[in-house]
Amino acid sequence: MKIYHVHQGLTHKTFSELAEQIDTCRWDGNTLQANTSEIKFKSYYYNELQGLNWAVNEFWAEEDVLLKDIQGEQQSIFIRFIKDETLYYQQGIKSIGKGNVQGVCMYNYPQTIDMLIPAHKSVKWIGVSINAHLWKQLTHNRFPELDGLIFSKKKWIIYESLSIQMENYISDIFSAQNVGIGRIGLTLGSGLLLLTFFFQEIYKRRKEKNNIGTLTADADLLFAIKDDLQSHLSEPPSIEELMKKYGMSETRLRINFKKMFGMPPRQFVLRERYREAYRQINQTDKSIIDIAYSLGFANKGHFSNGFKKEFGISPSQLRTRKI
Repeated sequence: MKIYHVHQGLTHKTFSELAEQIDTCRWDGNTLQANTSEIKFKSYYYNELQGLNWAVNEFWAEEDVLLKDIQGEQQSIFIRFIKDETLYYQQGIKSIGKGNVQGVCMYNYPQTIDMLIPAHKSVKWIGVSINAHLWKQLTHNRFPELDGLIFSKKKWIIYESLSIQMENYISDIFSAQNVGIGRIGLTLGSGLLLLTFFFQEIYKRRKEKNNIGTLTADADLLFAIKDDLQSHLSEPPSIEELMKKYGMSETRLRINFKKMFGMPPRQFVLRERYREAYRQINQTDKSIIDIAYSLGFANKGHFSNGFKKEFGISPSQLRTRKI
């Protein structure tokens, strides 16, 4: 396994030091890239907005690679949006990329999260670093629960699944890297919209108590519960089955699941059913009723009404728009 050390903050230091560690890697102040039979890596760096740094990354390697997160020097929050193949996090080796419910993680300084990229896996992700003082200027104390976490010395992590809008803007950002004139504007424009939709999802957590905060249960167990639910959307395990399987009381399970994923397990499953239905209606030719039944919806009317409430468009309207 290859191990590379990556400094938090997404500064010039991050990329220049990484370039020194990877053979044949070139860093010109804007783009970091290597292209050999053993490693193919390209990272586009954007620091045009003060206090808000971006890196758009594509990575493939002949052997496993561990990108080891090195603690930064200033108080910031870090966000990673995952696209394409599965990306694994070293803490518990839990996956959050394509094919998994979670596609975004946000964490704070001094937290560090290593990234383990399996051999022969093409991985794309977008990294964002937001200076804590910039966050305070932008939010004007409208989210005190999150403000308390950001300026806390306690380590925390928040996970969120990709909404349909976020998936679209992530695709737009990667497409923009192939544009000559206008690449920076297109990337930052789509990036700001991506952040907006992400924080909208986080902001929704304010509607209920205990939807954000530090955990009192093991994160690995919570990921296992999430994976269990995501793998069985049509027939998810009951709360009682989860309690017995993972050795956790109902109260502890519900509170900690909400803190990490933003909602209780039952609501989480329902949301992910609708999002998966949207993808299948938009990307496949399966009939709408077959999609609904395959995801555990027994009543087509209830499915259609809930779908329209979630996305503002009915399943049949989405299918017609696709055609």
